[in-house]
Amino acid sequence: MQTYQNTLEGVFQNPISSELEWHDIIALIEQIGTVKTKNNGQLTFTVNGTPRIFHRSKDKDTSDRPQVRALREFLESVGFNQNSPVDTASKLRLLVVISQHETLIFRSEEKGAVPEHLHPFDPHGTLRQLKHTRGNNAGARAPENLTYYETISKTLTGAEEILLMGNGTGASSAMTHLKDYLETHHKDTATHLVGALTVDIEALTEGQLLQEARAFYHRRLDS
Repeated sequence: MQTYQNTLEGVFQNPISSELEWHDIIALIEQIGTVKTKNNGQLTFTVNGTPRIFHRSKDKDTSDRPQVRALREFLESVGFNQNSPVDTASKLRLLVVISQHETLIFRSEEKGAVPEHLHPFDPHGTLRQLKHTRGNNAGARAPENLTYYETISKTLTGAEEILLMGNGTGASSAMTHLKDYLETHHKDTATHLVGALTVDIEALTEGQLLQEARAFYHRRLDS
């Protein structure tokens, strides 16, 4: 994959290139703005608050000259040219691995990332007892702890992309409750949710959880 700066220079080169790969273009726009995709190949690029719709061909990985010309015109309209510096600092991506008993928040999906640990306030040991008896009562559900979800929500403020992981969906899923809580009480933060993956979090090491996150982003980039 090219660097962001090389891709930007490729958009503005003359003669117009027909060799720019879509995953490089998408990575560039995600670095300087946001990208929304649809299954029909429609891409909505938003840079400096200005949206523009592009259409990615399903039968090839490279863009054609009219598409590159349209992309160049769009970038020019929002203040970019071939010499514009592209901020190489990584956007803040948070991986949130949540259960009823503990939440791990990784500030990167890269190898070796160290998580922040958050635990629900549990003065009566309800959650510890639930965890202890889980094998005999796998469907049991701890009482909702809104303070727990509020603490997590505050930690997510400012993230550009948030990926959730949890043990399942439905009434017993802390991941589902967190997602609902964000969409109800922290709508702005909820707009930065990019996915919710169901995984067996107790069976995976921290390294394997990060690997699952990297695989998710690679699939998202190539889709």
